[in-house]
Amino acid sequence: MRRNKIYSSLSILIFVFFVNSLFAQKYTSSPYSRFGLGQITNRTFAQSNAMGGSFVALKNDTLLPVFLNPANPASYSSLGITTFEAGVNSTFNQFSNTSFKTNSNNTALNYVSLGFPMGKSMGGCFGVMPLSSVGYNIYHTSKIENIGEVKENYEGDGGVNQIFFGTAWKPFSKSFVKYRNSKKYKSDDSASVTAARNKIFIKRWLSSLSVGANGYYYFGTINTISRVIFPDVNNTFNTRVNRQANINSFSGSLGMQSTFNIDSKRLSEIDTVTNSRNYGKHKRRNLKEDIYITLGYTYSMNNKLNATYSNFANTFLYFGAGNESFRDTIFYNADIKGKITLPTMHGIGVSIRKGSKWNIVADYEMQLWSGFKYFDDVNYLQDMKRVSIGAEFVPNKFAHGKGDYLKRVHYRLGARYNDGFLLINNNRVNDYALTAGFGFPVGANKLLNTFNVSVEAGQTGTTQNNLIKYQYIKATLGFTFNDRWFLKYKYD
Repeated sequence: MRRNKIYSSLSILIFVFFVNSLFAQKYTSSPYSRFGLGQITNRTFAQSNAMGGSFVALKNDTLLPVFLNPANPASYSSLGITTFEAGVNSTFNQFSNTSFKTNSNNTALNYVSLGFPMGKSMGGCFGVMPLSSVGYNIYHTSKIENIGEVKENYEGDGGVNQIFFGTAWKPFSKSFVKYRNSKKYKSDDSASVTAARNKIFIKRWLSSLSVGANGYYYFGTINTISRVIFPDVNNTFNTRVNRQANINSFSGSLGMQSTFNIDSKRLSEIDTVTNSRNYGKHKRRNLKEDIYITLGYTYSMNNKLNATYSNFANTFLYFGAGNESFRDTIFYNADIKGKITLPTMHGIGVSIRKGSKWNIVADYEMQLWSGFKYFDDVNYLQDMKRVSIGAEFVPNKFAHGKGDYLKRVHYRLGARYNDGFLLINNNRVNDYALTAGFGFPVGANKLLNTFNVSVEAGQTGTTQNNLIKYQYIKATLGFTFNDRWFLKYKYD
């Protein structure tokens, strides 16, 4: 009981600290965050990040430890215990083109979430994490005849955060239990063996079917500044345009997951035992470890977000080295109401798990950015495809002997690729990465709590056609606490 109070207090403190710190975070330095809503943040936590960011069919095993997967809300129904997760990431960036190379790094709190069971066939989850981040400072210099040098400067910061709450339900959770207790299941009629096996398969599949939904409250501010400077002309009208966009609105996403298991293998031999239930049919051999196949689907709504923006333009005198003096106002428009239309997203995935050791996951997602709308701006974004694959291996999660700690560690690998939603100078700004990570059991009960580490090494863009190549190494540290909360104890 005392331990529950300690974990509850720790979780609340972390949650409050995270929310208070979220507004001051700088998550990116990418020049490509200038477009759309900025650089879209992964919807996944440390475990999934290490597996190529695959999440559509990722769900909890029936065995501890338990984790959260808010990217597909259908996973919440597999929560058998209260689970708290928080994470922080650090990204080391290198930007280069044909003439320059520069480095930067960003470290920020990334997510915090709490999931909990709601009866035997339901689960819920809520939390906060960034949706997108903006952080760039771009300079471009050119020469114009009779004018001289012209400097263009584009800056941006801010981003959009999201608070989410979701729930999931297994509507047919008792389907297989009811069938197993029926007379049909217990029948020894050999003619019905195949039909009964098919019926068992369908009933188990229906019992595992989970549907879920997330509701999101999006909030945040995106600031952009553009300057045009004529350093070779005295007393010229250098111009600066500031735009500030404020987003406060709601949206949602849906998800489904279902699992079926394979517990035996059909042999080529025919059963010749007269009284056998499988008489005249192929013999079957039970597998040492069942194989569980999970199919998943996610859908993110293309809601229109309520937003306002303000535009302010002015002229200024430029004295070099960033020194400028305000001169005159060109125009000022404040609190103009508008809409931001999100892209529709569809994702499908599969997970193949063997016993409690191996789990292989793969995703395919289509993001329809051609339908994105940012106020009245012309949309030049392209539809994007994302693919990912990952694997997790645990030698023996129940090993407890001396020197057996490494057998309980979760080992993870993965890879991902997307063709990008930007088309610049006839080049798609794609992104790809290799991922790896570990899940270390920690605490007094080493089966419940996990310290997750993931590392991504990737690249966005190219140096061709005067574009910028963005290479990065991103490390995420995540903490997962599992415990039995909200229970009334008979004895204390």
